[in-house]
Amino acid sequence: MAMALQDAVAEMCGDYFQRYRRQTHVTPKSYLSFIGGYKSVYDARRSDIGRLAQRMNTGLRKLVDATAAVSELSAELAAKERELEAATTKADEVLVEVTASARAAETVKAQVQKVKDKAQKLVDDIAVRCCCRCSVLV
Repeated sequence: MAMALQDAVAEMCGDYFQRYRRQTHVTPKSYLSFIGGYKSVYDARRSDIGRLAQRMNTGLRKLVDATAAVSELSAELAAKERELEAATTKADEVLVEVTASARAAETVKAQVQKVKDKAQKLVDDIAVRCCCRCSVLV
């Protein structure tokens, strides 16, 4: 492979000469310099990709945590909905009882009002009769 690489570099030097009419030579030092440059670019790209992979892993972890939290909250919501349903049923029962009590109270109030009206009429009649005989003005 090293020979193929050196041959490719020599061929590129020939193409460079044909295109720009400038002579280039590949020496061991320039070849090592090229490898060093390639290595630094490779390391930079690798660290960028590693950083992006780390960010992606962090995001995935957060998604997994969020999924767990959502499932936990869904279970809580289902329990609260059951409690709410029970409370609503109980409130409806209490409302029926209160409505029945209110109707009964209205009936009693109407009866009391009738008795009060009769009593007031009697009091008024008595007051009129008493005042007329006693000649006291009311």
